[in-house]
Amino acid sequence: MIYDAMGYLKEYQEITRNYKGSNIKLSDSDEFLSRMRKEDRMHPIITLTIYTGEKVWDGPCSLKDMIVEMPEEIAAVFSDYKMNLLEVRDSAGYAFRNEDVQSAFEITREVFAGNFDGIREKYSDKRISSEALSLIGQMAGSTELIEMGKSMEVTNMCTALERLKAEGIEQGMEKGVEKTVISMLKKNYPISEICEITGKTEEEILKIKETM
Repeated sequence: MIYDAMGYLKEYQEITRNYKGSNIKLSDSDEFLSRMRKEDRMHPIITLTIYTGEKVWDGPCSLKDMIVEMPEEIAAVFSDYKMNLLEVRDSAGYAFRNEDVQSAFEITREVFAGNFDGIREKYSDKRISSEALSLIGQMAGSTELIEMGKSMEVTNMCTALERLKAEGIEQGMEKGVEKTVISMLKKNYPISEICEITGKTEEEILKIKETM
């Protein structure tokens, strides 16, 4: 809401600045006070919120959703502000003109669903741009894909899938180790012993302990 307001303010300032340095005269006192002519118009600003979470969005979708319950007479004059929400996980009904964006959303949805075979079947021989790959990495939360997009070392999705799966396995193993560390800390194992069993450093163990 603030971004939109600032955008309108910026355009208003540009309009009034143009009049200040020109020979155009504002016709009456109202135009002089507003510093705009009656026929001046600004451009619409549309803000789109893209939600990349795997879970269904259950937060507010408008300002009204965040306001206390109002009597009817108050609600009638209350100025609501709605959010244009696009959920990646539920974006199958959208058609994007840009092919890379379309592919990025399709692939991310399949990643969320764990359908790697479906991605491989459809995109195995299809080249994908570095920008699209970075976008998939951002939406899927994959640092590996983001870095691959930056380096432009991928020419098709198969290579990216193998990296993504490897990253997922690695993250899963890491989470498993962290669970082991937490369990051992709860049972008051000596930190030196936890380090020896899990392969973690003392500093890493202490960081995990701080989060408990």
